[in-house]
Amino acid sequence: MLFHSIFTLVLAILSIKSVFFLRVYTTLVLSGLKAVGRVIAFEGSGSLMTKNANIPKIQFLDQNGQSIIGKPIYSWLLELNFYGINKNNTEYYVFYDSADPKLFVVRSHIEFLTNVFLVVAAVVLLVWLIVKVFS
Repeated sequence: MLFHSIFTLVLAILSIKSVFFLRVYTTLVLSGLKAVGRVIAFEGSGSLMTKNANIPKIQFLDQNGQSIIGKPIYSWLLELNFYGINKNNTEYYVFYDSADPKLFVVRSHIEFLTNVFLVVAAVVLLVWLIVKVFS
């Protein structure tokens, strides 16, 4: 029971960033503008949980034809091995905020679904723990 409690607490804490990511991701994918971008470089994340991760710098053109270069909004579960600099001229779909094009996400079904799974698992384990404690 102690292990389950600790595991649930850790999962719940990790899922907080997932909830924020999912909120921004779905908002931008559903109501943001779509562009095609390319990875032009990698940059360290500077975050504790993804300290050694290389975050892709993406270049795309906004609706006004201006070149935007930046790091996408990402979660703990960024598909780091998926991105490559001009790997076979690979292009990625970018969804950005029209008011602030530097605020963007890269379409990633795996990152999205993994974050959904993490949040659902945290909720299920938390409910199970509450039921066990109060029964």
